[in-house]
Formats: sequence, structure tokens, C-alpha cells
Amino acid sequence: PGMALCFVRPTDNDEALSIRERLISLLEGKAAIIISDENVERVKMRALKRIKLSMQNSKDLALKLSEAIACGDFRLFFWYRDQIKKVTTNDVKSVLNEYVMPSNR
Repeated sequence: PGMALCFVRPTDNDEALSIRERLISLLEGKAAIIISDENVERVKMRALKRIKLSMQNSKDLALKLSEAIACGDFRLFFWYRDQIKKVTTNDVKSVLNEYVMPSNR
């Protein structure tokens, strides 16, 4: 559960609306087409690296574990890590098709 946040920082205020529309078009239309195995693996490795680094820092680990406890169980932190390892490109595309739509903005 959660939400996805997508950010774009326009260099000119006049471009903000057109950039917004292009971002929405990309997410709701073309995203499933351009997602590749390499992109998914890169994002997975980045997420797993952040988890590994947080496990090497007691303050970060305490924060992550307390967030998992707030969600119901400290083991969710480790479950989340294991779930990331299992994600496939087809999983990402399936989620995009199911949840990324105008009514969910």
C-alpha cells in the first residue's frame, strides 16, 4: 500500500502546465511500453542498496524498523526487501495498467 509520487521541476513557470500534461501522458499512456528489464533491475538494485546502507547505520536502521513496527511488525522491513528481489518487469507493467489511471490521481 502507498502512493507513487512523480516530480518534475520546470525551468520556466510558463512550462509547468505543459510539462504536467506530458508527464501524465507518459505515465498513463506510454510508460508500460518503455519500461525495460534493465530499468527495472536498475531500480531494484538502487532500492536494495539503500536498504543495505540503512542496515549499516544504526540510526537509519532504527528509523526503518520503527516505520515497519508502525505498520504492524518489524519483520515487514525484511519482507519488503525480499519482495523487491522478486519484482519482474511484467509485475511493474501489470501494476501500471491496474492503478495508473485518471481516477487514481
